[in-house]
Amino acid sequence: MPTRQAAVIRPSEQPVADRGGGARTIPLVTPGVGARQMINGITLIAPGAAIPLHFHDCEESVIVLDGSAVAVIDGAEHAVGPGDTSWIPPGVPHQFRNPSGTEPLRIFWTYASATATRTLVATGETRPVTAEHARSPASAAAAPAPRPAARLLSVAVLTTFTQRILAAAGLPENDAQAVADLMIEADLVGADAHGIFRLPQYVRRIEGGAVNRTPDIRVHRTAAATALVDGDNGMGHLVMRRAAETAIELAQEAGTGWVGVRRSNHAGPASIYAAMPLARGMVGLYSAVASANHMAPWGGVDALLGTNPLAIAVPVGDAPPVVLDIATTVVSYGTVKAHALQGRLMPEGWMIDRRTGAPITDPAGSGGGVLLPIGGYKGAGLALLLGLLAGVLNGASVGRDVIDFNADDSSAANTGHFILALDVARFIDPAAFAAAVARHLEELRGSARLPGVAAIRLPGEKRAQRRSRRVRDGIPVSPELAALLDGLGGRLGIGPLL
Repeated sequence: MPTRQAAVIRPSEQPVADRGGGARTIPLVTPGVGARQMINGITLIAPGAAIPLHFHDCEESVIVLDGSAVAVIDGAEHAVGPGDTSWIPPGVPHQFRNPSGTEPLRIFWTYASATATRTLVATGETRPVTAEHARSPASAAAAPAPRPAARLLSVAVLTTFTQRILAAAGLPENDAQAVADLMIEADLVGADAHGIFRLPQYVRRIEGGAVNRTPDIRVHRTAAATALVDGDNGMGHLVMRRAAETAIELAQEAGTGWVGVRRSNHAGPASIYAAMPLARGMVGLYSAVASANHMAPWGGVDALLGTNPLAIAVPVGDAPPVVLDIATTVVSYGTVKAHALQGRLMPEGWMIDRRTGAPITDPAGSGGGVLLPIGGYKGAGLALLLGLLAGVLNGASVGRDVIDFNADDSSAANTGHFILALDVARFIDPAAFAAAVARHLEELRGSARLPGVAAIRLPGEKRAQRRSRRVRDGIPVSPELAALLDGLGGRLGIGPLL
């Protein structure tokens, strides 16, 4: 949960019991600066329930964490999804409705207060709008217009558009299709900052000469269970697909396969590649040197470390796998870019000013900041070690040698990755392994929960559900991103997205 930098979070009161409609709250207070207080909390909304959230004489931001919701703000409905922020001016009536018939919805809310005496009213009851809740002329003038809802577009539409754009930029047809498939897979599993969102950036680097349109990707087997892939500066998706295939081949022969990669490029989300060995009943582990440095060493101010991700995927037989995919920073820089594109503020706790250490909440000021690591010095240390294994070990860039692919469209990145495939059958019968993992997962899910927590959530559980939902209903594309894609399609002679 986002918190104020260097603040200690303590419950401001006992967790509130069920208050109707399945809504439960955990109020928290974060010490502010001077007389300001930031009041934070989590509210769980039961399947099909709706709760009004009333704040008076304050500003409020509500972030949907775990799924989609319908926000009714001043009588108008807006679809909101994971990570979307709803800014509501003082006194405007609003409620959030959970459209799911089976899954609880968790939202994070925060607002600023001069006295910290205001309270959250969260119930399942429908209450009439009174004059007390009416929009004042002052707040109406100050409030931004509601952000248009994202459009849900089919996998086929997005994949075809992406393939045609990449082919128009100069990739061979088959390579363009392979990259498009992996990019839209990123969107399907919820890695929205690494899917079609990246298409304009990829095209700029292809057109600028930073990426080799027709690479000669070579695999050098160095031992029975190891190999090094030279990507010849090709699209990272193509290079990593070849590396993952090689790791699986090695593991089939030797029980394990470790493949290092050099001279590659940004390849999208880590989980895509960690999950590739799953189809063969194998564990997958993947990391990379991020394509720009956005983190300082612990206690430093120079951005010398990347958000270097780590993903691990464990098979569970026919059940959904356990998939952990994390950046070593609190959020990826792609999430910052998405907030900038949509004109949304960032929560405190993501990024700090490298000169003063003060929180940065406006993504437009991210150039003067550094992202914060997960777990303090532990996250910075993990980023360093992953960088050494994915970068130095493979002869790839790390530290000051890293090219910022957000700002440089002409220089080769020499991005490094590594992937490990591990054959479960070399250690234990796969069926017995799956049964044991499933038993332990059920014990975790069934363990005692904190007050207000509807369910224990395990890594990757939402991934399979989200993928099925998006295959069925479509992938959300924000109006801002759609406008960028329409412009790109027009410039390359492909036409608009729709």
